[in-house]
This record gives sequence, structure tokens and C-alpha cells, in this order.
Amino acid sequence: MVTYAKYLEGKTIALVSSGSSLKGKNQGPLIDSFDIVVRLNRGIPLDQHKYKDVGKRTDILYNCLDGAPDAGGRIDGNFWRARGVRCVCSTYPKSEYFTFPERSLGLGGIIPTRWIPDATYYPIKEEVKGRPNSGTTTLVDLLSFDIKEVRLFGMDFFRTLYDISYLKEGGNKEDFERVLSTNPDRHDPDSQYLFFKNKLYAEDSRIKIDEYFEKIIANPDYDSMYFKGN
Repeated sequence: MVTYAKYLEGKTIALVSSGSSLKGKNQGPLIDSFDIVVRLNRGIPLDQHKYKDVGKRTDILYNCLDGAPDAGGRIDGNFWRARGVRCVCSTYPKSEYFTFPERSLGLGGIIPTRWIPDATYYPIKEEVKGRPNSGTTTLVDLLSFDIKEVRLFGMDFFRTLYDISYLKEGGNKEDFERVLSTNPDRHDPDSQYLFFKNKLYAEDSRIKIDEYFEKIIANPDYDSMYFKGN
């Protein structure tokens, strides 16, 4: 059996999220051309009309495995396997207080399943405020392996708000803040963006971004966007 490390070794990886840089850009064929396509939580594309923008392959699914309809979604190994997923990875370790390993019991018997290790996750938690989000933990986990490159598609750490699971398409920043505020251990989008910008992207040349995100990175106005009144 090939280990996860061996599977990733030397590979080019498309990490696909849901920022506005994907909309109408016909990036689907490029995404599907990568050695491995990684998606997050409920991000497996089901609408064929979106394939041209987001691609259709999903080789690895990083999912918080909480079963919540507004977060990781239904835990369904048979569905994921039918969609071509070769491995499911939890975006949090079993040791976190808010994870529910019992909800995914038996999943490994259907599709290979792994949990992010403590040694990868807890240094992230020390670097950012609040709970690390799935995109951040996924990116750091991928970078812990001997990959060739990871190209971000539609992943901008909530600098834009297109088609994310918290909001309907066209939702605004105030709506997003209200949703985040319902959780006392909420994500801090600005903190995680700066962790990406000043540490991950600045220090690891394997991370590739598009021109759209390059313009965001170069503009300091994007460094602080949320909860300015707090």
C-alpha cells in the first residue's frame, strides 16, 4: 500500500477553494491538469456548469469531519469514493476539543482516511488568533510533505466572498462577521491571512498563486478587513 507521503511525493497539487478569482475564469481544465486536485469540506463540484471554472476532479478531500451541514457536511464515504476521491483527511487532529472522531467511525473501511497530526496542527494554532480554518490547516499539512508545488485556486483567506459555505453568493462582509461572531472560538480571517502572507507564502517557494491574489498580497488595505470595531 502506498503511504500518503509517497502518494504526494514530487507531485504538483491544485488546492481549490471558493474565492471570487475562480468565477468566470475558465480555470477548470488547468485545475484538472495537476497531478493531484485537493478540495475542502463540501467543495466537491456537483454542478456541471461550474466545471469550466472549478474543474471536476477531486483526488483528496480535506474535511473537518464534523458532519455539520454548514461546515464539513454529511460524512459519506460511499459518495466521496463515487466522486473519485482517493483519500479523506481531517483538517483537525483528534485531540482538539471540538472534533468528533466518533462521527466518522467506519469511514476508513470505505475510503482511506487520515487525521492531521498534532505536530502539524498545534504550531499553526500558536501562530494565529482563534481557531485555524480548514484552508490554513490543509495548506500547512500539504507543505509538510515533499511536494513539488501547490497552486492555490480561489483561496484568498476570505479577502473576497464568492460562493463560500457561510453565505449565499453575493453575501457581504457584515453577514460574514455576524456568522463568525456566533462562535466564541471563531476564526480570525485577518490573522490567518497575515500568517499566510508573512510566513507561509514569504518563506516557501512551492506555493504558487495567481495574478489576482498577487494584487491582493501587494495591497496593504487587505491586511485588516474584519471586526475593526472590536
